[in-house]
Amino acid sequence: MLGAGKRIVQAQIRHMFSQTVEDIGVGNHDSVVKGWEGLADGEAIEAATHRHGKDPITSVAYCAFEASGNGEDPEYRFWFDLFLRLSKKDHVGWA
Repeated sequence: MLGAGKRIVQAQIRHMFSQTVEDIGVGNHDSVVKGWEGLADGEAIEAATHRHGKDPITSVAYCAFEASGNGEDPEYRFWFDLFLRLSKKDHVGWA
């Protein structure tokens, strides 16, 4: 059984973490890109690049990060799966 002091510390840590997560927009969000459900891969990559101004793989990774917080979230899975496909596409070598 946890002592009162440990329960208070755990509650404080949860509170601080939840504030930090909300501050960076992770786990509690509207859609990263509106209408993401209907986008083909090329359209999603274009939207991600427009949003973040980086190369396609990095931009898609940022979208996955923004949507993260729950691995079961359909939008997170969309962006993460797209990131994996792009990463494998550019992969060269044995590893």
